[in-house]
Amino acid sequence: MKLKICILLVVVLSISFCSKSNMSSEELENYFQKRGTISVSNNIVIVDISDQSFEELGYWPFSMKYYEKLIENLNYANAKLIVFDIELDEIAMKKFLDNTNYDNIVFNGYFDIGNEPSGKDTSGMVCFYPILLNEKNIEEFTLGINVLRKLQLLDNNNDVQINNDKGFLEISNIKIPKYFANQILVNYYGPANTFPYYHIDTVLDDRTFQLRSEKDFGLVFNTFENYLTTGTFKDKIVLVGTSAEELHDLFLTPFFNPENGQWLTPGVEILANFLEMVLNNNYINIKKLKTNNDTSQMTRVDKDDEEENKEMINLKARLIEQGKNLLEKGKRIR
Repeated sequence: MKLKICILLVVVLSISFCSKSNMSSEELENYFQKRGTISVSNNIVIVDISDQSFEELGYWPFSMKYYEKLIENLNYANAKLIVFDIELDEIAMKKFLDNTNYDNIVFNGYFDIGNEPSGKDTSGMVCFYPILLNEKNIEEFTLGINVLRKLQLLDNNNDVQINNDKGFLEISNIKIPKYFANQILVNYYGPANTFPYYHIDTVLDDRTFQLRSEKDFGLVFNTFENYLTTGTFKDKIVLVGTSAEELHDLFLTPFFNPENGQWLTPGVEILANFLEMVLNNNYINIKKLKTNNDTSQMTRVDKDDEEENKEMINLKARLIEQGKNLLEKGKRIR
């Protein structure tokens, strides 16, 4: 009996935010399906390592020279920030950047949201974005948090302070409500492909680069030249990730609905949703959602509203107390 109660206590205290907020995955899914897709700001684009990319560039993993070329082309196109949400050779990347003047690159070495399970609830649905990762007993901020910090550095040209307080995560003048210790609920803007995608091979394909199809069939595309003309990447936050199934970076989100052609979402687009939400101060207000099913009530939350976080802290305290009571009851029964 004591063992069973201990297990129950652990489960209660480690369930996902959806459950902690007294809200099931099904309820969250129903909300998003009812609300539908909302427009994005067009400040974030995705460079995709796709099945097409494998056909044009060869097998995974790609040569480091492709990423170097990508960085050069995107900077030539005046991208604001380039973020790698894929596994990279960290040493090779640092060596390359040390020999350049590029200061608009963010990458996380060998770990990314795709390999971080803490964003999932018990159903496997990614409901939230984690703040910290624990790598070999060392806590580090996740890629999304590092992106926000880098954006603050680029915009303000001064030191950026991060305050990971009980109720909020503060990054200079950005104040993000936390709904539990290490979790930020993601306000999804839509299903996969809500944000614009561009195949990585098309971004590499300038006048000095030859794709496999160009070589095999004597063709000339030079698609990157078109991107320059249209200003596709100018002043944009460019996220480099993958939609290829074999790289296992596809996840269940509240918009998953195969009947409507809405499939799994690449991890890089989960990152895009998180950044879009924070940069536009467009957080989900769970309290309003639970008390009013009208989707118009679930819009922007007041950043100074700390009552909701107090409720979450009180909820945790109640759960701990309930767990202690269960353990005491187990001792008496035994």
